[in-house]
Amino acid sequence: MNSNDIIILLTKCINFAAVKHKNQRRKDKEQTPYINHPIGVGYILTNEAGITDPVVIQAAFLHDTVEDTNTTFEELKETFGNDVADVVAEVTDDKTLDKMERKRLQIENVKSSSPHAKLVKLADKLYNLRDLDQTIPVGWTPERAREYFEWAEKVTDSFSENSLKVIHRSDAKEFTIELPPELPEHPKSSQAVLQYDWLDKNTVDLIHTGVPEHYQRRGIAKILAKNAIDYFLDKNIEMKITCTYLIKFVKDTNYRSLAETHCS
Repeated sequence: MNSNDIIILLTKCINFAAVKHKNQRRKDKEQTPYINHPIGVGYILTNEAGITDPVVIQAAFLHDTVEDTNTTFEELKETFGNDVADVVAEVTDDKTLDKMERKRLQIENVKSSSPHAKLVKLADKLYNLRDLDQTIPVGWTPERAREYFEWAEKVTDSFSENSLKVIHRSDAKEFTIELPPELPEHPKSSQAVLQYDWLDKNTVDLIHTGVPEHYQRRGIAKILAKNAIDYFLDKNIEMKITCTYLIKFVKDTNYRSLAETHCS
């Protein structure tokens, strides 16, 4: 899929969500349009987390359509495909259940959610918490706002129980992340890796970063990059960066002011 196709797809998705949410408002005093929320969730993923996977971004724009409008999962599948509809299904509450049960299930279900769904859910919670920090919704008490923060913390804590962990294998000179299988297309676990080599006892060369194709564009390489760079900086070890991905990462982010001194 080229960049033009992606732009057309995402514009179609935003328009679909805007039409579905057209009569809805947020609960703030200004009653801002509800569509601000799903667009904001997508913005957090792309601009703060560096996520460019079209499936994740589409699911972010659509994540409340089934739960809060007359949209059906079949409609999403027909319009945007099974992958997007499946992610939306993972982050959709069952409104036939009472509120406390829905909140309990969010805490439990996130533990076994797909990486795609976890990204959407985390960005969703972050957007809501930032909103709540700015203004309490109409009809809410300070106590209810505090309870939401406490519940959101439990949901996000559940992410860490099965979160992606970076392992530093000094004998192999690499940082790795074990990636869980994604059935049915990718039934086997796989690994993302950042490799380095020692140039002398005080200098390393960061030489390669690799992420399996079906896990790319999810911010996994960025996690490896930050962990490796932080590790060597904390150890006062000099770095030379020759990996093309890491050169771009450091220059784009100027991560810890390394852009001018460590890339070659």
